[in-house]
Amino acid sequence: MKPVKAFLYQDHRAHIQVHMGAMKDPQIQQIVGQTPMAQQLMAAMQAHINEHIGYEYRKQMEMRMGVMLPSPEKIEEDGIPQHMEVQISQLAAQAGQQLLQQNQQQAAAQAAAQQAQDPLIQLQQQELKIKEMELQRKAQKDKIDAAAKADQLEIEKERIAAQERIAGMQVGSQIAKSKAELEAKQQLEGLRIGANVAHKQVQLQQVKNQPKGE
Repeated sequence: MKPVKAFLYQDHRAHIQVHMGAMKDPQIQQIVGQTPMAQQLMAAMQAHINEHIGYEYRKQMEMRMGVMLPSPEKIEEDGIPQHMEVQISQLAAQAGQQLLQQNQQQAAAQAAAQQAQDPLIQLQQQELKIKEMELQRKAQKDKIDAAAKADQLEIEKERIAAQERIAGMQVGSQIAKSKAELEAKQQLEGLRIGANVAHKQVQLQQVKNQPKGE
């Protein structure tokens, strides 16, 4: 029943792994469960693990800060000057934020990797890819259909324009033909009138030339 203690120099990750494994071991659980101090033992083990966790976090903070923090024994014996405590607190705040972001990114990456290995997640990803491919195919088809429709409209527009040009040419030709026919009729009518006038003049002249006694 003596208290256990973690030391700063230890490999805290290894100690945590050992202690956690012991707490999960069925034989250890059976042995501890048979003692009247089972709850106290488990609480002591958890407190000891927390001590290792604190030291491990301290080590990571030191790596982020780039400085070595005073040992707990030195702090307990000599204390820390106020100005040094303020500087350490400021550096620790920055290092803690950086460490938090790093651990969050690692946790997100691990979660993503675990999800990627999950058969259900893989099936969902495959279905999502199929849907994306279907959307891309539909978008490509719509694009092709739109281009074909635009080409058809352009052809129809050109056909209408050609018909209008042909109709214009036909109207122009008809007008020219009608004008020519009118001019020809006018010329014939003029000739006919001229011939009648000449014929009457000849008749008048003949009447004038006849002898008066006759």
